[in-house]
Amino acid sequence: MKKSFKLLLAAAFLVTEVVALTLPILTTSAKADGAIQAITHAGFGGGTDVTTRMMLLRARRVLKQDMQLVNKKGGGGAVSMDYMMSLPADGQHTLTWTTGHAVSMALGKTKVKLSDMQPLARGTDDPQLFVVNCKADIKDAKTFISTSKSKSLKYGT
Repeated sequence: MKKSFKLLLAAAFLVTEVVALTLPILTTSAKADGAIQAITHAGFGGGTDVTTRMMLLRARRVLKQDMQLVNKKGGGGAVSMDYMMSLPADGQHTLTWTTGHAVSMALGKTKVKLSDMQPLARGTDDPQLFVVNCKADIKDAKTFISTSKSKSLKYGT
């Protein structure tokens, strides 16, 4: 089985799992006549945007209700959180929250606190790797740590 097909199957499974986990919550709190807004901080075509769109495809069918994607870019997620908090707490608005939102909160880019939001379900299990150029002398985390103690290193995120 090709790796890309395995990844597609895994993504489909995750989307189905998210819908299954959030269905009871969404159906009890959503108004039958209005669209549920799914808010994301991502630009069009970004990873979180695509993930949210795939979730909405399935959720519309399962909930038999329209769902709207709302992209609110800016401030590393601060704009999207502020937008969500400006809306009524009526179950018609969800936010795709990422670690970027947590960083924005920690940096004080928003007044929104974790206690202002209620997590519904985990949407993905994204791998995050710490890597170096393969031509570097650093071949493992232990060497990276010892090298960083002996000289200044530059790194990015």
